[in-house]
Amino acid sequence: MYDSDSFQIYFDFRDDENQGKDLFTPGAFGFLVAPILGEEKMKVVEICSKSADVEKIEGYWFRREDGYDAFLKIPFDALNLESPDPGDKIGFDLILNDNDGTDRRNQQMVWSGARNGRVWLHQQYHYPSVFGCVFFE
Repeated sequence: MYDSDSFQIYFDFRDDENQGKDLFTPGAFGFLVAPILGEEKMKVVEICSKSADVEKIEGYWFRREDGYDAFLKIPFDALNLESPDPGDKIGFDLILNDNDGTDRRNQQMVWSGARNGRVWLHQQYHYPSVFGCVFFE
């Protein structure tokens, strides 16, 4: 990816009673995804949670003239989960870390938005209560 960019992806598959609570208990996941330089593969590291089988997660990236494309395949069995049913809702967020060649991120773009404020991450910890939602059909 361009100049050490990376992204973070978060899921909250917990039932409605626990979904959105700020602790990463079983069913909530966070991943840091970054390119392996000189290859088309991406490295996936589990953050905030430690219950996924990251060896089953595949990530690839491809440089384009105007940037790059990134693809991530996360099978449900890598999360020790069954496929969701139609109508199921999960918490979801995606954060693009724009580094511009430094060791620290210069900017972040957050899919769920900042909600009239700023999104504060504590290291890589992103609170599930600020995730957006994805509904399955």
